[in-house]
Amino acid sequence: MRRSQPDLFHSQSSYLLSAGALEGAVAAGIPTVASLHDFWFFCPRLTLLRSNGERCEGEATAADCAWCLMAERRRYQLLDLAASRLGRPAGRVRASVAPSGCP
Repeated sequence: MRRSQPDLFHSQSSYLLSAGALEGAVAAGIPTVASLHDFWFFCPRLTLLRSNGERCEGEATAADCAWCLMAERRRYQLLDLAASRLGRPAGRVRASVAPSGCP
């Protein structure tokens, strides 16, 4: 970027590049724009959709994100199903089955 000295760096959905390209442009003093076509900055699933298809409001904790990623696997979907049938939020079930040290 320093060599070509562009007037502007415009990143289009950089999750495959990492944030390094954005950081490099900023460090080089190049005006930078990022167009987000997904939510890779905020969501490990990229979609802001939970594993059960519900929309995530984006204010999830690290434990919520870990549970969401884990719940994509078939064996963990059973816990969410059981929690919903019991009328309990899955968060209560998560707290009781989360490994110690999990935030």
